[in-house]
Amino acid sequence: MLRPFLAAALALAAALAFTAPAMAEDAAGDWTGVITTPAAALHVAVHIHATGAGAFAGAVDSPDQGAFDVPIANVVASADHLSFDVPATHGSYAGQWDAGAHQWKGAFTQAGAALPLTLARGVLAGKPVVAGLDGDWVGVLAINPATNLRVVFHIHTGPHGTIVSLVSLDQGAASLPVDGLERKGDHVDITMDALQASYEATLSDGGKTMTGTFSQGLGSFPLVLKRDAPIPPPAAKAAEAVATGAAAWAAPSDAAIDQILNERIDVQKQGVGIVVGLIDAHGRRIIAEGSFDQVDDRPVGRDTIFEMGSITKVFTATLLTNAVERGEVKLDDPVAKYLPAGVHVPERGGKQITLRDLAMHVSGLPRMPNNFAPKDPDNPYVDYTDEELFAFLSAYTLPRDIGSKWEYSNLGVGLLGEALARRAGMSYEALLKTRILDPLGMTSSGITLNPDEQKRFAIGHDAYMRRAAHWDLAALAGAGALRSDTDDMLTFLAANIGLTQTPLKSAMEATLAVKRVPNLPNNEQALGWDVRHSPYGDIIWHNGGTGGFRTFIGFNPAAKVGVVVMTNAANETGGDDIGFHILAGAQLAMLSPPGPAPGEGRKVISLSADKLDALVGSYQMGPGVVIAVTRTDDHLFAQLTGQSAYELFPGSPTDFFLKVIDAQVTFQLGPDGRATGLVLHQNGRDLPGKRTP
Repeated sequence: MLRPFLAAALALAAALAFTAPAMAEDAAGDWTGVITTPAAALHVAVHIHATGAGAFAGAVDSPDQGAFDVPIANVVASADHLSFDVPATHGSYAGQWDAGAHQWKGAFTQAGAALPLTLARGVLAGKPVVAGLDGDWVGVLAINPATNLRVVFHIHTGPHGTIVSLVSLDQGAASLPVDGLERKGDHVDITMDALQASYEATLSDGGKTMTGTFSQGLGSFPLVLKRDAPIPPPAAKAAEAVATGAAAWAAPSDAAIDQILNERIDVQKQGVGIVVGLIDAHGRRIIAEGSFDQVDDRPVGRDTIFEMGSITKVFTATLLTNAVERGEVKLDDPVAKYLPAGVHVPERGGKQITLRDLAMHVSGLPRMPNNFAPKDPDNPYVDYTDEELFAFLSAYTLPRDIGSKWEYSNLGVGLLGEALARRAGMSYEALLKTRILDPLGMTSSGITLNPDEQKRFAIGHDAYMRRAAHWDLAALAGAGALRSDTDDMLTFLAANIGLTQTPLKSAMEATLAVKRVPNLPNNEQALGWDVRHSPYGDIIWHNGGTGGFRTFIGFNPAAKVGVVVMTNAANETGGDDIGFHILAGAQLAMLSPPGPAPGEGRKVISLSADKLDALVGSYQMGPGVVIAVTRTDDHLFAQLTGQSAYELFPGSPTDFFLKVIDAQVTFQLGPDGRATGLVLHQNGRDLPGKRTP
């Protein structure tokens, strides 16, 4: 449900530095940088030239994707600011000038994700030239008897060397980056780090054919490529899937899924216990591996209870459509209508935030309220109250028009749950139980667990497989408070798919029967649910995460197949890749074992209260972005705007480190011994912040 404080900080604050401005004309020229995505590092070059009268134009190259001279537009270069749009990718860049480093430091934003990008003067080094392979190499990758994927490797030699990119036509994936191309005689090696894939082949037929093996994850598949051959039509089943939405993908066997789980736990060390559930017209399948904990070796299974995190949002959206059916609310009612008198909900442009806006993450409200300051970072939501929620709303100013932009908001859906509960005259927990859990017979699901359920409640773990505390949500319960087991979640999916007839059928259908909002690549936002497009039909899905758990649910309505993945470890991948692999053949993430936990082996010293108090204050990291440093007893905490507070551990009087993520903070002291600023050190970057009065 939430990402650790400083992981999110990079997307918000990595661009920010406080140094002397540059002159506007400094923007003209050649700039290079690296965009680090979760899957790959993409090198980019930006070419900007002045067109007169203070205007600029230019283009961007992404050689790792085989893209060159992609036009940029709306170039703005002010005294200390550079921004531009990339219309072809619906992306944009905004950065500030760091005179000391002679760089633009900012972020590239696309599909709602902000990725740090620093641009320095220079040109990209060209790729090596590999002779004799230019052309479009066309082939069909036979994944299994039901799935054939048409692929094209584009190989082109030009001024930038030999550039290779991959297109997977039936998956709608274009310009996938290829990292390496080598040729030794008739032997060709192609590597794709972002896909954890490779292709080894032998040239024949006078250099017109490559015959080899495509390897990815746990699978190896024969692949024959023909140079400049015509692209074949989709395979019959795949074509039918695209045209009708029928499923051509065959879900893996229980043995294959069990192998995936063993690999994730025993080899990649990225899990402690994992349970996978599948449901279709033939019934249920449960595959489980691992245990409650390294010490508590009870095996996890179908009745093990996990924290569902943000999957709760789907239940909150179903409560919304159910309330609409009951005549209690309307989708476009202002949420203010169902809150106590005196609570001011921010408005903009004469428009009020509606229940629909909250369920679709377009309200303009932030991900988290800025007065979210948990006393216990290990259980951050437990003490956030209705009063604090309402105080935030009454003081908040919306940064943009309502409905103009998608932004994922725990706050927004938590507020929706609160409003629906108040309209129904009961707590959110009681509303959830009365209107969804009891009617569906989900007897092992809820928020407050009874003694028997507590015995079945899995132990959570962080990304380093250390025990993590359970989370309890109060005012924002509708965003992530649900706990459930695999059997119950399969019951919920069966009702959504239509495998069982329930009184919630029409309410569940209504969550998808709205005009959807694009939010991520190849993905749209419905009420609560996400909808991902695949060659085998749309996948309706959501995931969840808490301090010690990651979960996934999804289904293909055309194939009437549903999948649940439960894990009791909070790594970044969770079970999403496993769920999409089972539902639509998506690639599995190839993860490395986690390194040493942040702060592991580091000595923690003791500091007096007056030494700690000298560091307490607010540090401006950029416009609207502040790190608040507070003290509780002999512990110091840091909290980024809208994030949880996390403890800072002193290694020296001015050098502190975090244990939740690999990051350090250095305080800068004035002559009086009080802090005047700080520097956040993370991912090889140093981000300064000045203390505010």
